[in-house]
Amino acid sequence: MHSIYTAITLWSAIVSTGLALPRPDGKIGVSGVPNVGYGQQLQDGDQANHWVVWVEGENACPPSVVIDPLTDSPCNIDFELPGYDGLLHLGDCDKNNKPHSLFTETDFVTSCTLHDSTIHCSGSTHNVIKHGKCKH
Repeated sequence: MHSIYTAITLWSAIVSTGLALPRPDGKIGVSGVPNVGYGQQLQDGDQANHWVVWVEGENACPPSVVIDPLTDSPCNIDFELPGYDGLLHLGDCDKNNKPHSLFTETDFVTSCTLHDSTIHCSGSTHNVIKHGKCKH
């Protein structure tokens, strides 16, 4: 009986943090946080490359979200993505400004992995150079 009480108490504590809620895909993780792709794209406003993020698995060109010039770190800059009601940010950037983690305002979500490719955009929209993804 003690082990059932302990398990229920532990489950309640985990669920109250929001870290173990089932997601629509049936996996366990921070509820509702989308997978995030990140990379660079030339912006017409200043003709410079900027860090951009988007919902991984959806079209990156547009509606990618511009977060900072490529010469700066993309880490610790809050951004919003469609379909998620809250702020996210990339974190744990290395010396080459590559992020290694995705966070909500309060919680670690998942690790990020390198995944270099070119996403071809149509018309006059500049291609997105994908550098990685944060997928949970």
